[in-house]
Amino acid sequence: MKLKVGIVGSHGVGKSTLAAELSKLTNTPLIIEIARNHNVNTKDRREYFHIQKNILNDQLAAEWAHESTGYISDRTTIDNLAYFKAGAKYTPDEYSDYEQKAKFYRFEYSHIFYLPIEFGLEDDGFRFVDVDYQKQIDVILMDILSTVTANVHTITGTHNERVEQAMKILKEELHATLRYEKDECSDKKSTSKSYTRLSQGQSRLHSTPGMR
Repeated sequence: MKLKVGIVGSHGVGKSTLAAELSKLTNTPLIIEIARNHNVNTKDRREYFHIQKNILNDQLAAEWAHESTGYISDRTTIDNLAYFKAGAKYTPDEYSDYEQKAKFYRFEYSHIFYLPIEFGLEDDGFRFVDVDYQKQIDVILMDILSTVTANVHTITGTHNERVEQAMKILKEELHATLRYEKDECSDKKSTSKSYTRLSQGQSRLHSTPGMR
């Protein structure tokens, strides 16, 4: 089973810290926050529209690049949609196109870990520091996630508690997958042996004198 873990949450909730730790513990490539490569602090909402389109495309490109290895992603297409909805200026058709693209690729994630707001918002020189905006993004994310049928888990607590919860989920599902694959392999071997015995019996039947 390839892990394709997307970590969802508003800015300043600890996504990057959890993503880095899970990447290390599972030996899975880390996709760093794509938005940090773009100027998201523009006041021009139409310019922000184009920036968020580029961020979504870059997010998808990064995920596709790790298709064969799996990944732990700091943010997802769902986060992209939330920030697009909150800050960009768009027409109804433009929003619909962005939403369909962002939601369609949610099915690629083997796990989605949602982090609620639990810590104070810190200024790291990049993220937005408006607490009300942080809450607004969180509300939008929860609304989007309510429509998602993928493997969504809410992860809470201290950093160590979050890591423990996430790893427990990943280990349990990985073990379940391995058991299924082992059982499936056993079934195939059993079927193969039965077919071999049947073929041998038919061969002996046809080679016995008088038996036609």
